[in-house]
Amino acid sequence: MKLWDAAAGRVRHTLAKHTAMVYSAAFSPDGELLVSGSSDRNVFVWSTRDGSLLRTFTAPGGVFEVNFDSTGDRVVACCSNSTVAVIDLRV
Repeated sequence: MKLWDAAAGRVRHTLAKHTAMVYSAAFSPDGELLVSGSSDRNVFVWSTRDGSLLRTFTAPGGVFEVNFDSTGDRVVACCSNSTVAVIDLRV
């Protein structure tokens, strides 16, 4: 997955950790974080500043949708086994 600087037209960071197709990604409300979800069952939280991997969560199934709540404190992941995982980033 690549994080682009659209204004400059260049890649800022290459985020290479998922081992299968990434189906969803979303920015936190403040733009400081990026969450990604994949069929590899992983949810990764990345820093948009330096591209570092900040948090890793293993979901109960492949992840097909991720998003932050309005405060940026939680991530919701919709999984292939019909579950919805709520991940509290404050913990």
